[in-house]
Amino acid sequence: MKMRRDMDLIRGLLLFIEADAKFDGTKLFAYEEPEQFGFSEKSIEEVKYHLKLLISEGFVNGTDAEKALPFISGLTWNGHEFLDNIRDKTIWERTKKRLDDLGLVSVSMNILGEIAKAELKKYIGLP
Repeated sequence: MKMRRDMDLIRGLLLFIEADAKFDGTKLFAYEEPEQFGFSEKSIEEVKYHLKLLISEGFVNGTDAEKALPFISGLTWNGHEFLDNIRDKTIWERTKKRLDDLGLVSVSMNILGEIAKAELKKYIGLP
């Protein structure tokens, strides 16, 4: 099955990992079902794929597992920084709308982060 990045799923996973106290960076944990991450509508393959992307991008500390989902210990500094720019629902929606207005279906995580950062600066009145 060919996968495409789902940025809403990426955001949701980052928010979930940050909020779950067990992902404090001290131990590795693995869930076995997408529902445990709060995504009952997503397949295990989709969640695994996106967790692996977050690990390879350096946003999440973890390791792939032979089991269904990767082992996760928590967010990295870069994961927290990226999440801080897309955390607010209004900023997230404005970021996605800006991409839609430009006719862009997909952009790199770096570009997405920069657009979110620009939207956040605009929102709080910074140049």
